[in-house]
Amino acid sequence: MKLFLSITLSLLFMGSELFGQQKRFSFGVKAGVNFSNAKEFTNDYTHGGNPKAKWGYQVGFSTDYSVTNSVYFQSGLSLTTKGTRHQGAEIWIGSTTPPTTFWESTTNQVYLQLPLLLGYKINLSNLAKMRVNAGPYIAYGIGGKEIIKEKTIPASVRDDKRFTSDTFGKDYRRYSPYNLKRQDYGISLGLGIDYKKVVLSFDYQVGLLNVAEANERDTAPLPVDYRNRNLSLIVGYIF
Repeated sequence: MKLFLSITLSLLFMGSELFGQQKRFSFGVKAGVNFSNAKEFTNDYTHGGNPKAKWGYQVGFSTDYSVTNSVYFQSGLSLTTKGTRHQGAEIWIGSTTPPTTFWESTTNQVYLQLPLLLGYKINLSNLAKMRVNAGPYIAYGIGGKEIIKEKTIPASVRDDKRFTSDTFGKDYRRYSPYNLKRQDYGISLGLGIDYKKVVLSFDYQVGLLNVAEANERDTAPLPVDYRNRNLSLIVGYIF
């Protein structure tokens, strides 16, 4: 966390200096939607459920430094939400017509994310450019909740239930055999179009770090793996 904050503050300071002194430096704001999931692995076949993608959002700022007319470096800071959804069913035992509990688990992960990208711009016209970029990102989880909903059929057996727990931390997660660490890093790939001062881009982030760790309540924890995946549609404005 200290390293993350140090890099962020350094970039902000350098950005403010360059913004006032060099025309090669540009500053922008951005916002968009995320379509996230995770690459998961666990031997605990009783808890997984069917994985589903989850919608999210991101907002933040970007800083570009033009090395040449075509090559640039990009960084910035974003508040971004990622996560997964899982659905499953548990059949009660002890009856010829056993009740079934259907459940849905939504994992919400809120990160501060900082990319360090190298990009290339291609002129399409006097007003438009295509941009491609790639590079690493680092992220730190600052919040989020796991929300679980249960519905039992027939309803007369048990009322519908709802459970919540912190995404990051040591809380027991009802349908998951692991907790999530706050730190994350990976690779970001981007493709976009600049039109005047407006930027429209598609970004894809591949998490390289296994952010899962076994629940402390498990007496015999099994191997677990959880790596973030996220596709973003971003609209930005360059000042």
